[in-house]
Amino acid sequence: MRSSYQSSVRSRQWGFNLVEVTVAVAILGILVALAGPSLATFIADQRIKAATREIVRNIQYARSEAVSRNTVVNLARSSSTARLWEEGWTIYTDADRAGNTPIAAGDTLLRTVNAQPDSITLRADATANGWLSFSPDGTLNEGGATAQFVVCDNRGAISGRSVTINTVGRAQIATAFPATCNP
Repeated sequence: MRSSYQSSVRSRQWGFNLVEVTVAVAILGILVALAGPSLATFIADQRIKAATREIVRNIQYARSEAVSRNTVVNLARSSSTARLWEEGWTIYTDADRAGNTPIAAGDTLLRTVNAQPDSITLRADATANGWLSFSPDGTLNEGGATAQFVVCDNRGAISGRSVTINTVGRAQIATAFPATCNP
């Protein structure tokens, strides 16, 4: 015969049975399977946005240093391959004020930026092929031309972002996708 104590303890037990746990795990698995691809796309989009913000931030930094130091400041790609900026770049003052020249004796190195993640490409148009130069007044020192950078990944231009630097030296991120990843 059972005591009344054992009956009352058994009726107060809390927990889940095996069927309930199995159903909950199955539902969780379905939700993870549905969310996985969109999470991967979200992460890839955030990498492109971060790389775009980084190049814009460095362009703004170079322009502000040109004005505050009252001298020419250059951004120079680290890569020896034309138009390829994803391997990093340097920012330095140009002592001879010529602009668009490699760093030389007398120039002051202001910043070195490391390479972008492997999945990111950062390409420039012909204007910003090897250097991007700012005059002491903050204007773009590229003979009156604008410059463009395009940030992409392995998905191509459909997910890329474009940055245009106008003749007054202002960088602007385009709202539309670029036509190509190689401007």
